[in-house]
Amino acid sequence: MRTILDHIDRHECGYVFVDGLSGYGKTSLLAVLVRQQPGYLYHFISQRYKTAEGDFDPTRPEDLLSNLCEQLEPHRAAPLGGRALTTRFREAVAAARDRPTVLVLDAIDEVNQHPSFLHGLLPRQLPKNLFILLSARSQGDRSYLTEVGLTPDGVGLRVTLGGLGADAVHDLLLHHAGTAGAALSDRVGFVDTLREVSEGDPFYLRFLVEDVEHGRLTPENIRRTPSGLYQYLDEQFDQLHRIQLHRVPDRDRQDDVHLHAAVLGLILAADGPLHRSDLLRQV
Repeated sequence: MRTILDHIDRHECGYVFVDGLSGYGKTSLLAVLVRQQPGYLYHFISQRYKTAEGDFDPTRPEDLLSNLCEQLEPHRAAPLGGRALTTRFREAVAAARDRPTVLVLDAIDEVNQHPSFLHGLLPRQLPKNLFILLSARSQGDRSYLTEVGLTPDGVGLRVTLGGLGADAVHDLLLHHAGTAGAALSDRVGFVDTLREVSEGDPFYLRFLVEDVEHGRLTPENIRRTPSGLYQYLDEQFDQLHRIQLHRVPDRDRQDDVHLHAAVLGLILAADGPLHRSDLLRQV
């Protein structure tokens, strides 16, 4: 966070890009930044912030652009939609400013349209005193910036979030894995091995810490645990594949298999991000 703030203090304008694997804390970082800097403008592109009974959808172009226009130019009413709203957004971005303005746009990879409706809306060169902070999931050697019409070379600062270190893994065991985790947090070599197996991936660590708490993961079997999240997920899918309905005589377990298949099918076939309620409706 200090790196981002220092960069803004030392420059006149420009883009800041925060990336990292899913679960590495990009949204949390920017949420804390916005909370600590109340003057920052922001929009979080996520189905989690969609209002249950209202019409606001943060992933929809009209809602995103209206929200940003109202923050960038609070004295002007934003058009309801269409080309007029797009034009107003471009005007708001290009407007002259006598003091620094910081706009945080989180999770640009969660736009559920392809190509992204943001493509062409963000100028490659920002005007003086305007900073735009973008975040997206890492995509191997490819940068999501190209999906919104930008390039890595056009970004003033790139912050790539890595996995959790040994100290963070120790704290997880100590405070979130029950008595078993607290005991193993001081076991020689266990924290380092857990960090190595998990590759510091917070998403994977969530499952491993739960296994420690319930006694399923111990110093004796940790080396047999899949190394890295993708190997872990491959093993889980293999296990699910092996549970054939004709091999599961118990009625309750058959229901579990049907439920797993329904949830996985929904996730794999979804065109975009799913809300928690979408999954709960399958239960």
